Amino acid sequence: MNQNIIPNGDDQRSTLWIAYALFGAGILFGGLPAIAGVILAYIKKEEVFGAYQDHYHFLIRTFWGTLLGFVLGGILTIIGIGALIIFAVSIWYIFRVVVGALRLKENATITPTGWFK
Repeated sequence: MNQNIIPNGDDQRSTLWIAYALFGAGILFGGLPAIAGVILAYIKKEEVFGAYQDHYHFLIRTFWGTLLGFVLGGILTIIGIGALIIFAVSIWYIFRVVVGALRLKENATITPTGWFK
């Protein structure tokens, strides 16, 4: 069996889809659904192993990286580069959510410590 493929038909996959959907809704609704998504990820990450756990860790790192980037961008608006940082972090967030969801759709693993996928 290919190590990069997640076994299909697992109930945990539905919960992971909900987490990705909450992160995706965070793009449209100002981040509040993403907070619910990261809470769900923290709760569920201990109940799963392997590839699904990697997806949860990927979402958790996405949340905290985005929050840190937004705080840094907010602080750096004082010297005029904050908006650029916030824009870049927003693109990074969207990219990670989309790539993670696509990897889940393909039943593929993801590297939780990678910056992009």
